[in-house]
Amino acid sequence: IGTYRLWAVDPESGQIGGYVTVDEHDRPHIMMLRLKLAGGRISEVETLINRTEAGDGTGARTLDAKGADPAWLQPLPTANRPQSQQLLTTVNRYFEGIMASSGDVVPFAQDCDRWLDGKQDTNVKAAPPSDKPAEADATGFRSTANFKPGTLGCRANMNTRMFAYITSIAPRGYRIVDRERGIVLGVFMFNHAGWITHVDVPGVGRVEVPKKYQFPDSTHVAEMFKVTNGELQRIEGI
Repeated sequence: IGTYRLWAVDPESGQIGGYVTVDEHDRPHIMMLRLKLAGGRISEVETLINRTEAGDGTGARTLDAKGADPAWLQPLPTANRPQSQQLLTTVNRYFEGIMASSGDVVPFAQDCDRWLDGKQDTNVKAAPPSDKPAEADATGFRSTANFKPGTLGCRANMNTRMFAYITSIAPRGYRIVDRERGIVLGVFMFNHAGWITHVDVPGVGRVEVPKKYQFPDSTHVAEMFKVTNGELQRIEGI
């Protein structure tokens, strides 16, 4: 077991879940773990490990080194603490934004940041010019001279329309709602029909979709969302 921990607690449903880092056959991974308690016993266990994207374990090692972002740990003021359905409605607008290829329909906080598979996926400092091919970001896209989606904030990143290759997000399995800290944990299925090989990025033009999405495929993803003042402040997925 690694050192990274990021938990959401839902006393109303008797659940706890989140992310931990683990070693499997001497290779670090990030694992989503959910437990449900009933009558003082564990009645449900759910896990998800993304082995295909883990590579050499860099993402898990990065999380172990940096620890949980303090923003996740901040409790919401009790006087204005939203109900569970309000938090779910806010988070669901993220997925509706992906389907609409529009970050403008999503209530992103100004400081919103997203991490996927242990890699920062938005607000990344631009790398200096290099003759070497750019590494793929956590979404699989590679930066070019005029297309650097990872350097953008959450809203601008989604407004590139780079996620247009995602043809549906279903089912959307919301698992845990932590009202005290405004956290929602869920497991979602991102479906790709496979016929979309390029996306039209405003101001850039046609950008090729990562090869792994150019065939029919469904990707099982766990994601956590931090909601503050009705806005998405942090997103972390595997």
